[in-house]
Amino acid sequence: MENWKWRIVLAFVLLMFAAACDNQDNSQQVEPVQKKQTLTVESIQDKIDEIKNLRAALLAKQKEFEETRTHYENQIEELKDELIKEQNRAGADTFEQAITDNRIRNRLGNISECDAYLQEIRRRTVGISNGEDDLLTLTRSFEAKSRMIESMSEEEAARLVRQVNVVIAKYLPEANKLVIDKNLVKFKSKKQIWEEIKAEQAKLEEAKRLKAEDERRVEAKKARLRQEDEAEKLKAEEAKRVVAKKERLRQKAEATKLKAERLKAEKERRAEAKKERLRQKEEAERLKAEKGERMKAQAIAKKKAEEEARIAKTEAIAKKKAFQPELNRQVWQEICDGIYDRYNELTELSPVAANCLSKGDGERLSLNNLTTLSPEAARCLAQWKGARNSFIGNEFFIARYISLDGLKTLSPETAKHLATWIGESLYLNGLTTLSPETAKHLGQWRGESLNLNGLTTLSPYTAKHLGDWGNWEGQCPKNLCLYSVKKLSTKAIKNLSKLKVGNLNLNNLTSLNREEARSLSISNIGTIRLRRITRSKLSKEAKIYLKHAKPQILFNSEK
Repeated sequence: MENWKWRIVLAFVLLMFAAACDNQDNSQQVEPVQKKQTLTVESIQDKIDEIKNLRAALLAKQKEFEETRTHYENQIEELKDELIKEQNRAGADTFEQAITDNRIRNRLGNISECDAYLQEIRRRTVGISNGEDDLLTLTRSFEAKSRMIESMSEEEAARLVRQVNVVIAKYLPEANKLVIDKNLVKFKSKKQIWEEIKAEQAKLEEAKRLKAEDERRVEAKKARLRQEDEAEKLKAEEAKRVVAKKERLRQKAEATKLKAERLKAEKERRAEAKKERLRQKEEAERLKAEKGERMKAQAIAKKKAEEEARIAKTEAIAKKKAFQPELNRQVWQEICDGIYDRYNELTELSPVAANCLSKGDGERLSLNNLTTLSPEAARCLAQWKGARNSFIGNEFFIARYISLDGLKTLSPETAKHLATWIGESLYLNGLTTLSPETAKHLGQWRGESLNLNGLTTLSPYTAKHLGDWGNWEGQCPKNLCLYSVKKLSTKAIKNLSKLKVGNLNLNNLTSLNREEARSLSISNIGTIRLRRITRSKLSKEAKIYLKHAKPQILFNSEK
């Protein structure tokens, strides 16, 4: 028993000694192994980069072959078209007849050469495509294996590098080879080319014939179906006539019965109607008396309500007038703080607020509640540029319109400043009068559309200054709107005819004499709208002038 115990202790001591020796050896070998593994990872990564570069070269070569293949395919189609034309010209139906024609023989040779190159390019394209896919698969495989390099032995890592070298050696010549060896290309004979083209033509003719046959069968089937439908229709119409005849007989008997019943009912109705008229007469007299009393009470109540409404309206107007200056000052401050939500509530615009408003963004500026506009405020407002935009690096502004329809009058000084504004449309539809001095300044504004639809008439001098609008070098304005003008003197129309605009709106003008028609017919205006005037009511001389008018004249019921 004691011997066994000593033997176990001795074995345990030997095992501990051996383990200590192994640990010392391993600690001495750690640094070299790590160095070899680092070198192996770098080598494999270099090889992976070589594979990626080779794959990129194969993709470029594949694209080059695709372009060349498309070129040869198009050239073969062109040569086939030329060959068919030459065949028709020479009247050659067989190869023996065609080969004697020099032009046909040349085309066959060209097609044979292009077809041979095309087949070789297709073969090479398939090989390159397979190689590119192999390289992609191999790249992914080696990238996955490179992550496990620390667990590989040096021999396994070297075997991976050798495999990469084999693949690169296989596909590198394919990527570097830029030409096709003519000695490896197989050319088809002219007769074989001729037979293939004839076979294609025959196939096309057969397809056309089969298509025509199918269309004929479809049309025949449609004709049969139409005939069957027609027969069914006739049969249904006959049955319908029989049913209609029976219905007419039934209706006749029913009508006779209804007539007797109606006569009886009519007699009873008349008796009842007479009683009803008497009752209604009595009721009407009663209602008339009640209505008189009610209307009297309503008149008193209405008069009282109108008086209360008048008082309330007077108080509201007074309250609004009292509050409006304060509201104007609040909105002025908001505008100068960059808040433009309520500027359309202003009834007055200070120069400072106008200056702040001119810096605002937006394509449209509506100030229709303004009742006055000072020259200083107009000068600042004219600096408004509109919405900021950019195109290809260039910055520009778009100002669609300024609307001042609330102004009843416009001083010449204010008009002078407004005429300096750069924009598209100016709305002054609240003006009912326009002085010649004010018109003179508005006639110098270089916008596109001037709207004065509140004016009912124009003096000759005012028309003279407005007639100067558009008479400058460059693009002329588009619209002058005088919609509410009903009557103009001959001299005023003569002065307006000097306008140079795209469209003059006089849709409410009610008359036009001979001299006025003559003045408009020789003007430089694009279109003149006269909707209230009917062509048939013009004088003979006026019709002659307007028939040959330079502008387009649009009368009533004309677009």
